[in-house]
Amino acid sequence: MLTVLEKAGLKATQPRMTVLDILNCATQRHLSAYDIINALAKSNKRLSNSTVYRVLADLETHSIIKKWTFLGANSIYAINNNEPCQHFICKQCQIIIETNHIELAKLYSEVAHECGFEINSIEPCIYGYCNECTEKKQAKNN
Repeated sequence: MLTVLEKAGLKATQPRMTVLDILNCATQRHLSAYDIINALAKSNKRLSNSTVYRVLADLETHSIIKKWTFLGANSIYAINNNEPCQHFICKQCQIIIETNHIELAKLYSEVAHECGFEINSIEPCIYGYCNECTEKKQAKNN
Protein backbone atom coordinates (compact mmCIF):
# COMPACT_ATOMS: atom_id res chain seq x y z
CA MET A 1 0.00 0.00 0.00
CA LEU A 2 2.96 2.28 0.57
CA THR A 3 3.83 2.38 -3.14
CA VAL A 4 0.18 3.06 -4.05
CA LEU A 5 0.18 6.11 -1.80
CA GLU A 6 3.54 7.30 -3.11
CA LYS A 7 2.41 6.94 -6.75
CA ALA A 8 -0.62 9.10 -5.90
CA GLY A 9 1.65 11.71 -4.32
CA LEU A 10 0.35 11.07 -0.80
CA LYS A 11 2.35 10.56 2.36
CA ALA A 12 2.00 7.21 4.06
CA THR A 13 0.50 8.55 7.27
CA GLN A 14 -0.61 6.25 10.06
CA PRO A 15 -4.33 7.02 9.51
CA ARG A 16 -4.10 6.33 5.75
CA MET A 17 -2.15 3.11 6.26
CA THR A 18 -4.59 1.95 8.96
CA VAL A 19 -7.70 2.58 6.84
CA LEU A 20 -6.11 0.95 3.79
CA ASP A 21 -5.10 -2.05 5.88
CA ILE A 22 -8.68 -2.48 7.10
CA LEU A 23 -10.06 -2.24 3.57
CA ASN A 24 -7.39 -4.57 2.21
CA CYS A 25 -7.94 -7.24 4.89
CA ALA A 26 -11.74 -7.08 4.90
CA THR A 27 -13.55 -10.39 4.56
CA GLN A 28 -16.32 -8.61 2.69
CA ARG A 29 -15.26 -6.49 -0.26
CA HIS A 30 -17.31 -3.39 0.57
CA LEU A 31 -17.11 -1.54 3.87
CA SER A 32 -18.94 1.53 5.09
CA ALA A 33 -17.22 4.21 7.17
CA TYR A 34 -19.17 2.77 10.10
CA ASP A 35 -17.67 -0.70 9.39
CA ILE A 36 -14.18 0.81 9.35
CA ILE A 37 -14.78 2.70 12.60
CA ASN A 38 -16.01 -0.53 14.23
CA ALA A 39 -12.98 -2.45 12.95
CA LEU A 40 -10.73 0.22 14.45
CA ALA A 41 -12.49 -0.09 17.82
CA LYS A 42 -12.18 -3.91 17.78
CA SER A 43 -8.47 -3.71 17.04
CA ASN A 44 -7.90 -1.04 19.72
CA LYS A 45 -6.63 1.41 17.11
CA ARG A 46 -7.76 4.97 17.63
CA LEU A 47 -8.78 7.36 14.88
CA SER A 48 -11.50 9.93 15.26
CA ASN A 49 -14.59 9.55 13.08
CA SER A 50 -13.74 12.78 11.27
CA THR A 51 -10.25 11.45 10.50
CA VAL A 52 -11.73 8.27 9.02
CA TYR A 53 -14.06 10.29 6.78
CA ARG A 54 -11.23 12.65 5.78
CA VAL A 55 -8.92 9.73 4.92
CA LEU A 56 -11.66 8.04 2.88
CA ALA A 57 -12.29 11.26 0.94
CA ASP A 58 -8.54 11.68 0.31
CA LEU A 59 -8.11 8.11 -0.90
CA GLU A 60 -11.15 8.36 -3.16
CA THR A 61 -10.00 11.70 -4.64
CA HIS A 62 -6.71 10.04 -5.58
CA SER A 63 -8.50 6.92 -7.01
CA ILE A 64 -6.90 4.59 -4.47
CA ILE A 65 -10.32 3.46 -3.31
CA LYS A 66 -13.75 3.47 -4.93
CA LYS A 67 -16.90 4.80 -3.33
CA TRP A 68 -20.46 3.72 -4.10
CA THR A 69 -23.77 4.94 -2.74
CA PHE A 70 -26.78 2.77 -3.58
CA LEU A 71 -30.48 3.40 -2.93
CA GLY A 72 -29.67 6.38 -0.74
CA ALA A 73 -27.90 4.09 1.73
CA ASN A 74 -24.59 4.79 3.44
CA SER A 75 -21.63 4.94 1.11
CA ILE A 76 -19.42 1.89 0.84
CA TYR A 77 -15.75 1.73 -0.04
CA ALA A 78 -13.32 -0.79 -1.55
CA ILE A 79 -9.74 -0.84 -2.78
CA ASN A 80 -9.65 0.28 -6.43
CA ASN A 81 -8.31 -2.68 -8.37
CA ASN A 82 -9.15 -1.04 -11.72
CA GLU A 83 -11.35 -3.95 -12.75
CA PRO A 84 -14.88 -3.41 -14.01
CA CYS A 85 -17.52 -4.68 -11.65
CA GLN A 86 -21.27 -4.95 -11.53
CA HIS A 87 -23.41 -4.74 -8.42
CA PHE A 88 -26.65 -6.62 -7.85
CA ILE A 89 -28.49 -4.81 -5.06
CA CYS A 90 -31.48 -6.26 -3.23
CA LYS A 91 -34.20 -3.66 -2.80
CA GLN A 92 -35.49 -5.48 0.29
CA CYS A 93 -32.48 -6.34 2.48
CA GLN A 94 -29.91 -4.06 0.76
CA ILE A 95 -27.37 -6.87 0.29
CA ILE A 96 -24.83 -6.06 -2.41
CA ILE A 97 -23.55 -8.88 -4.59
CA GLU A 98 -20.57 -7.91 -6.68
CA THR A 99 -19.47 -9.69 -9.80
CA ASN A 100 -16.64 -9.10 -12.23
CA HIS A 101 -18.32 -10.67 -15.23
CA ILE A 102 -15.79 -10.20 -18.02
CA GLU A 103 -18.24 -11.07 -20.81
CA LEU A 104 -20.58 -8.31 -19.64
CA ALA A 105 -17.71 -5.82 -19.64
CA LYS A 106 -16.81 -6.91 -23.20
CA LEU A 107 -20.42 -6.40 -24.26
CA TYR A 108 -20.39 -2.84 -22.87
CA SER A 109 -17.18 -2.15 -24.79
CA GLU A 110 -18.65 -3.49 -28.05
CA VAL A 111 -21.80 -1.39 -27.69
CA ALA A 112 -19.74 1.68 -26.81
CA HIS A 113 -17.57 1.14 -29.90
CA GLU A 114 -20.68 0.85 -32.10
CA CYS A 115 -21.94 4.15 -30.64
CA GLY A 116 -18.58 5.90 -31.02
CA PHE A 117 -18.17 6.19 -27.27
CA GLU A 118 -15.01 5.76 -25.21
CA ILE A 119 -15.59 4.12 -21.83
CA ASN A 120 -13.42 5.09 -18.88
CA SER A 121 -15.42 3.33 -16.18
CA ILE A 122 -18.03 0.56 -16.04
CA GLU A 123 -19.93 0.23 -12.78
CA PRO A 124 -23.55 -0.73 -13.39
CA CYS A 125 -25.99 -1.27 -10.55
CA ILE A 126 -28.73 -3.81 -11.06
CA TYR A 127 -31.63 -3.62 -8.62
CA GLY A 128 -33.96 -6.48 -7.76
CA TYR A 129 -34.41 -9.09 -5.05
CA CYS A 130 -31.91 -11.66 -3.74
CA ASN A 131 -32.88 -15.34 -3.52
CA GLU A 132 -33.66 -15.15 0.19
CA CYS A 133 -35.96 -12.13 -0.16
CA THR A 134 -37.62 -13.64 -3.25
CA GLU A 135 -38.35 -16.85 -1.32
CA LYS A 136 -39.76 -14.88 1.63
CA LYS A 137 -41.93 -12.87 -0.75
CA GLN A 138 -43.24 -16.03 -2.45
CA ALA A 139 -43.90 -17.75 0.90
CA LYS A 140 -45.85 -14.72 2.09
CA ASN A 141 -47.99 -14.75 -1.07
CA ASN A 142 -48.85 -18.45 -0.72
